[in-house]
Amino acid sequence: MDTFRTAVQRAYDSVGDPEKEGVDQDDITDILSRLGYSSEDRETQNILSQAATMTSNNQNMKFQEVFKLVVGRNEEETLADITNAFEIFDRDDDGKLQTKDLHRALTRIGDDPLTEEEFQEILSLAELDPDFEAFFDYKDLTNHKLALSYASKTTKSENICVS
Repeated sequence: MDTFRTAVQRAYDSVGDPEKEGVDQDDITDILSRLGYSSEDRETQNILSQAATMTSNNQNMKFQEVFKLVVGRNEEETLADITNAFEIFDRDDDGKLQTKDLHRALTRIGDDPLTEEEFQEILSLAELDPDFEAFFDYKDLTNHKLALSYASKTTKSENICVS
């Protein structure tokens, strides 16, 4: 999460005008583009719609407002969602998953499953044992804010947001 926050901060700083306080609607579009969001994506359109409402009275948005808008909710809710997602795969209800279960979930399920390379990067970032028979404590993982849902986006954002 901290890395994604840094990427958003870089994008925010790169479009912000020191003469004005905060960013406007056009700047939000620029920030999202720098973070790798597609202008045709439904999520992007939703963010832009919310930003338009927030900036409708010529109000500029501060970084924290932009960050919450991009993330879509606060960090605690996001980490709770991730923990709940892990619980679906926790057959023994012991707070632990096998690496192979995580691999299956992240590389085969969803609209945009991870590539093998992205999965290996997550294992490395999270310092997880690459042995598919190994177990890891997912509650400990989320408590340390290694939010797997941001790993792919963070990597793309860091490549785009070079200052």
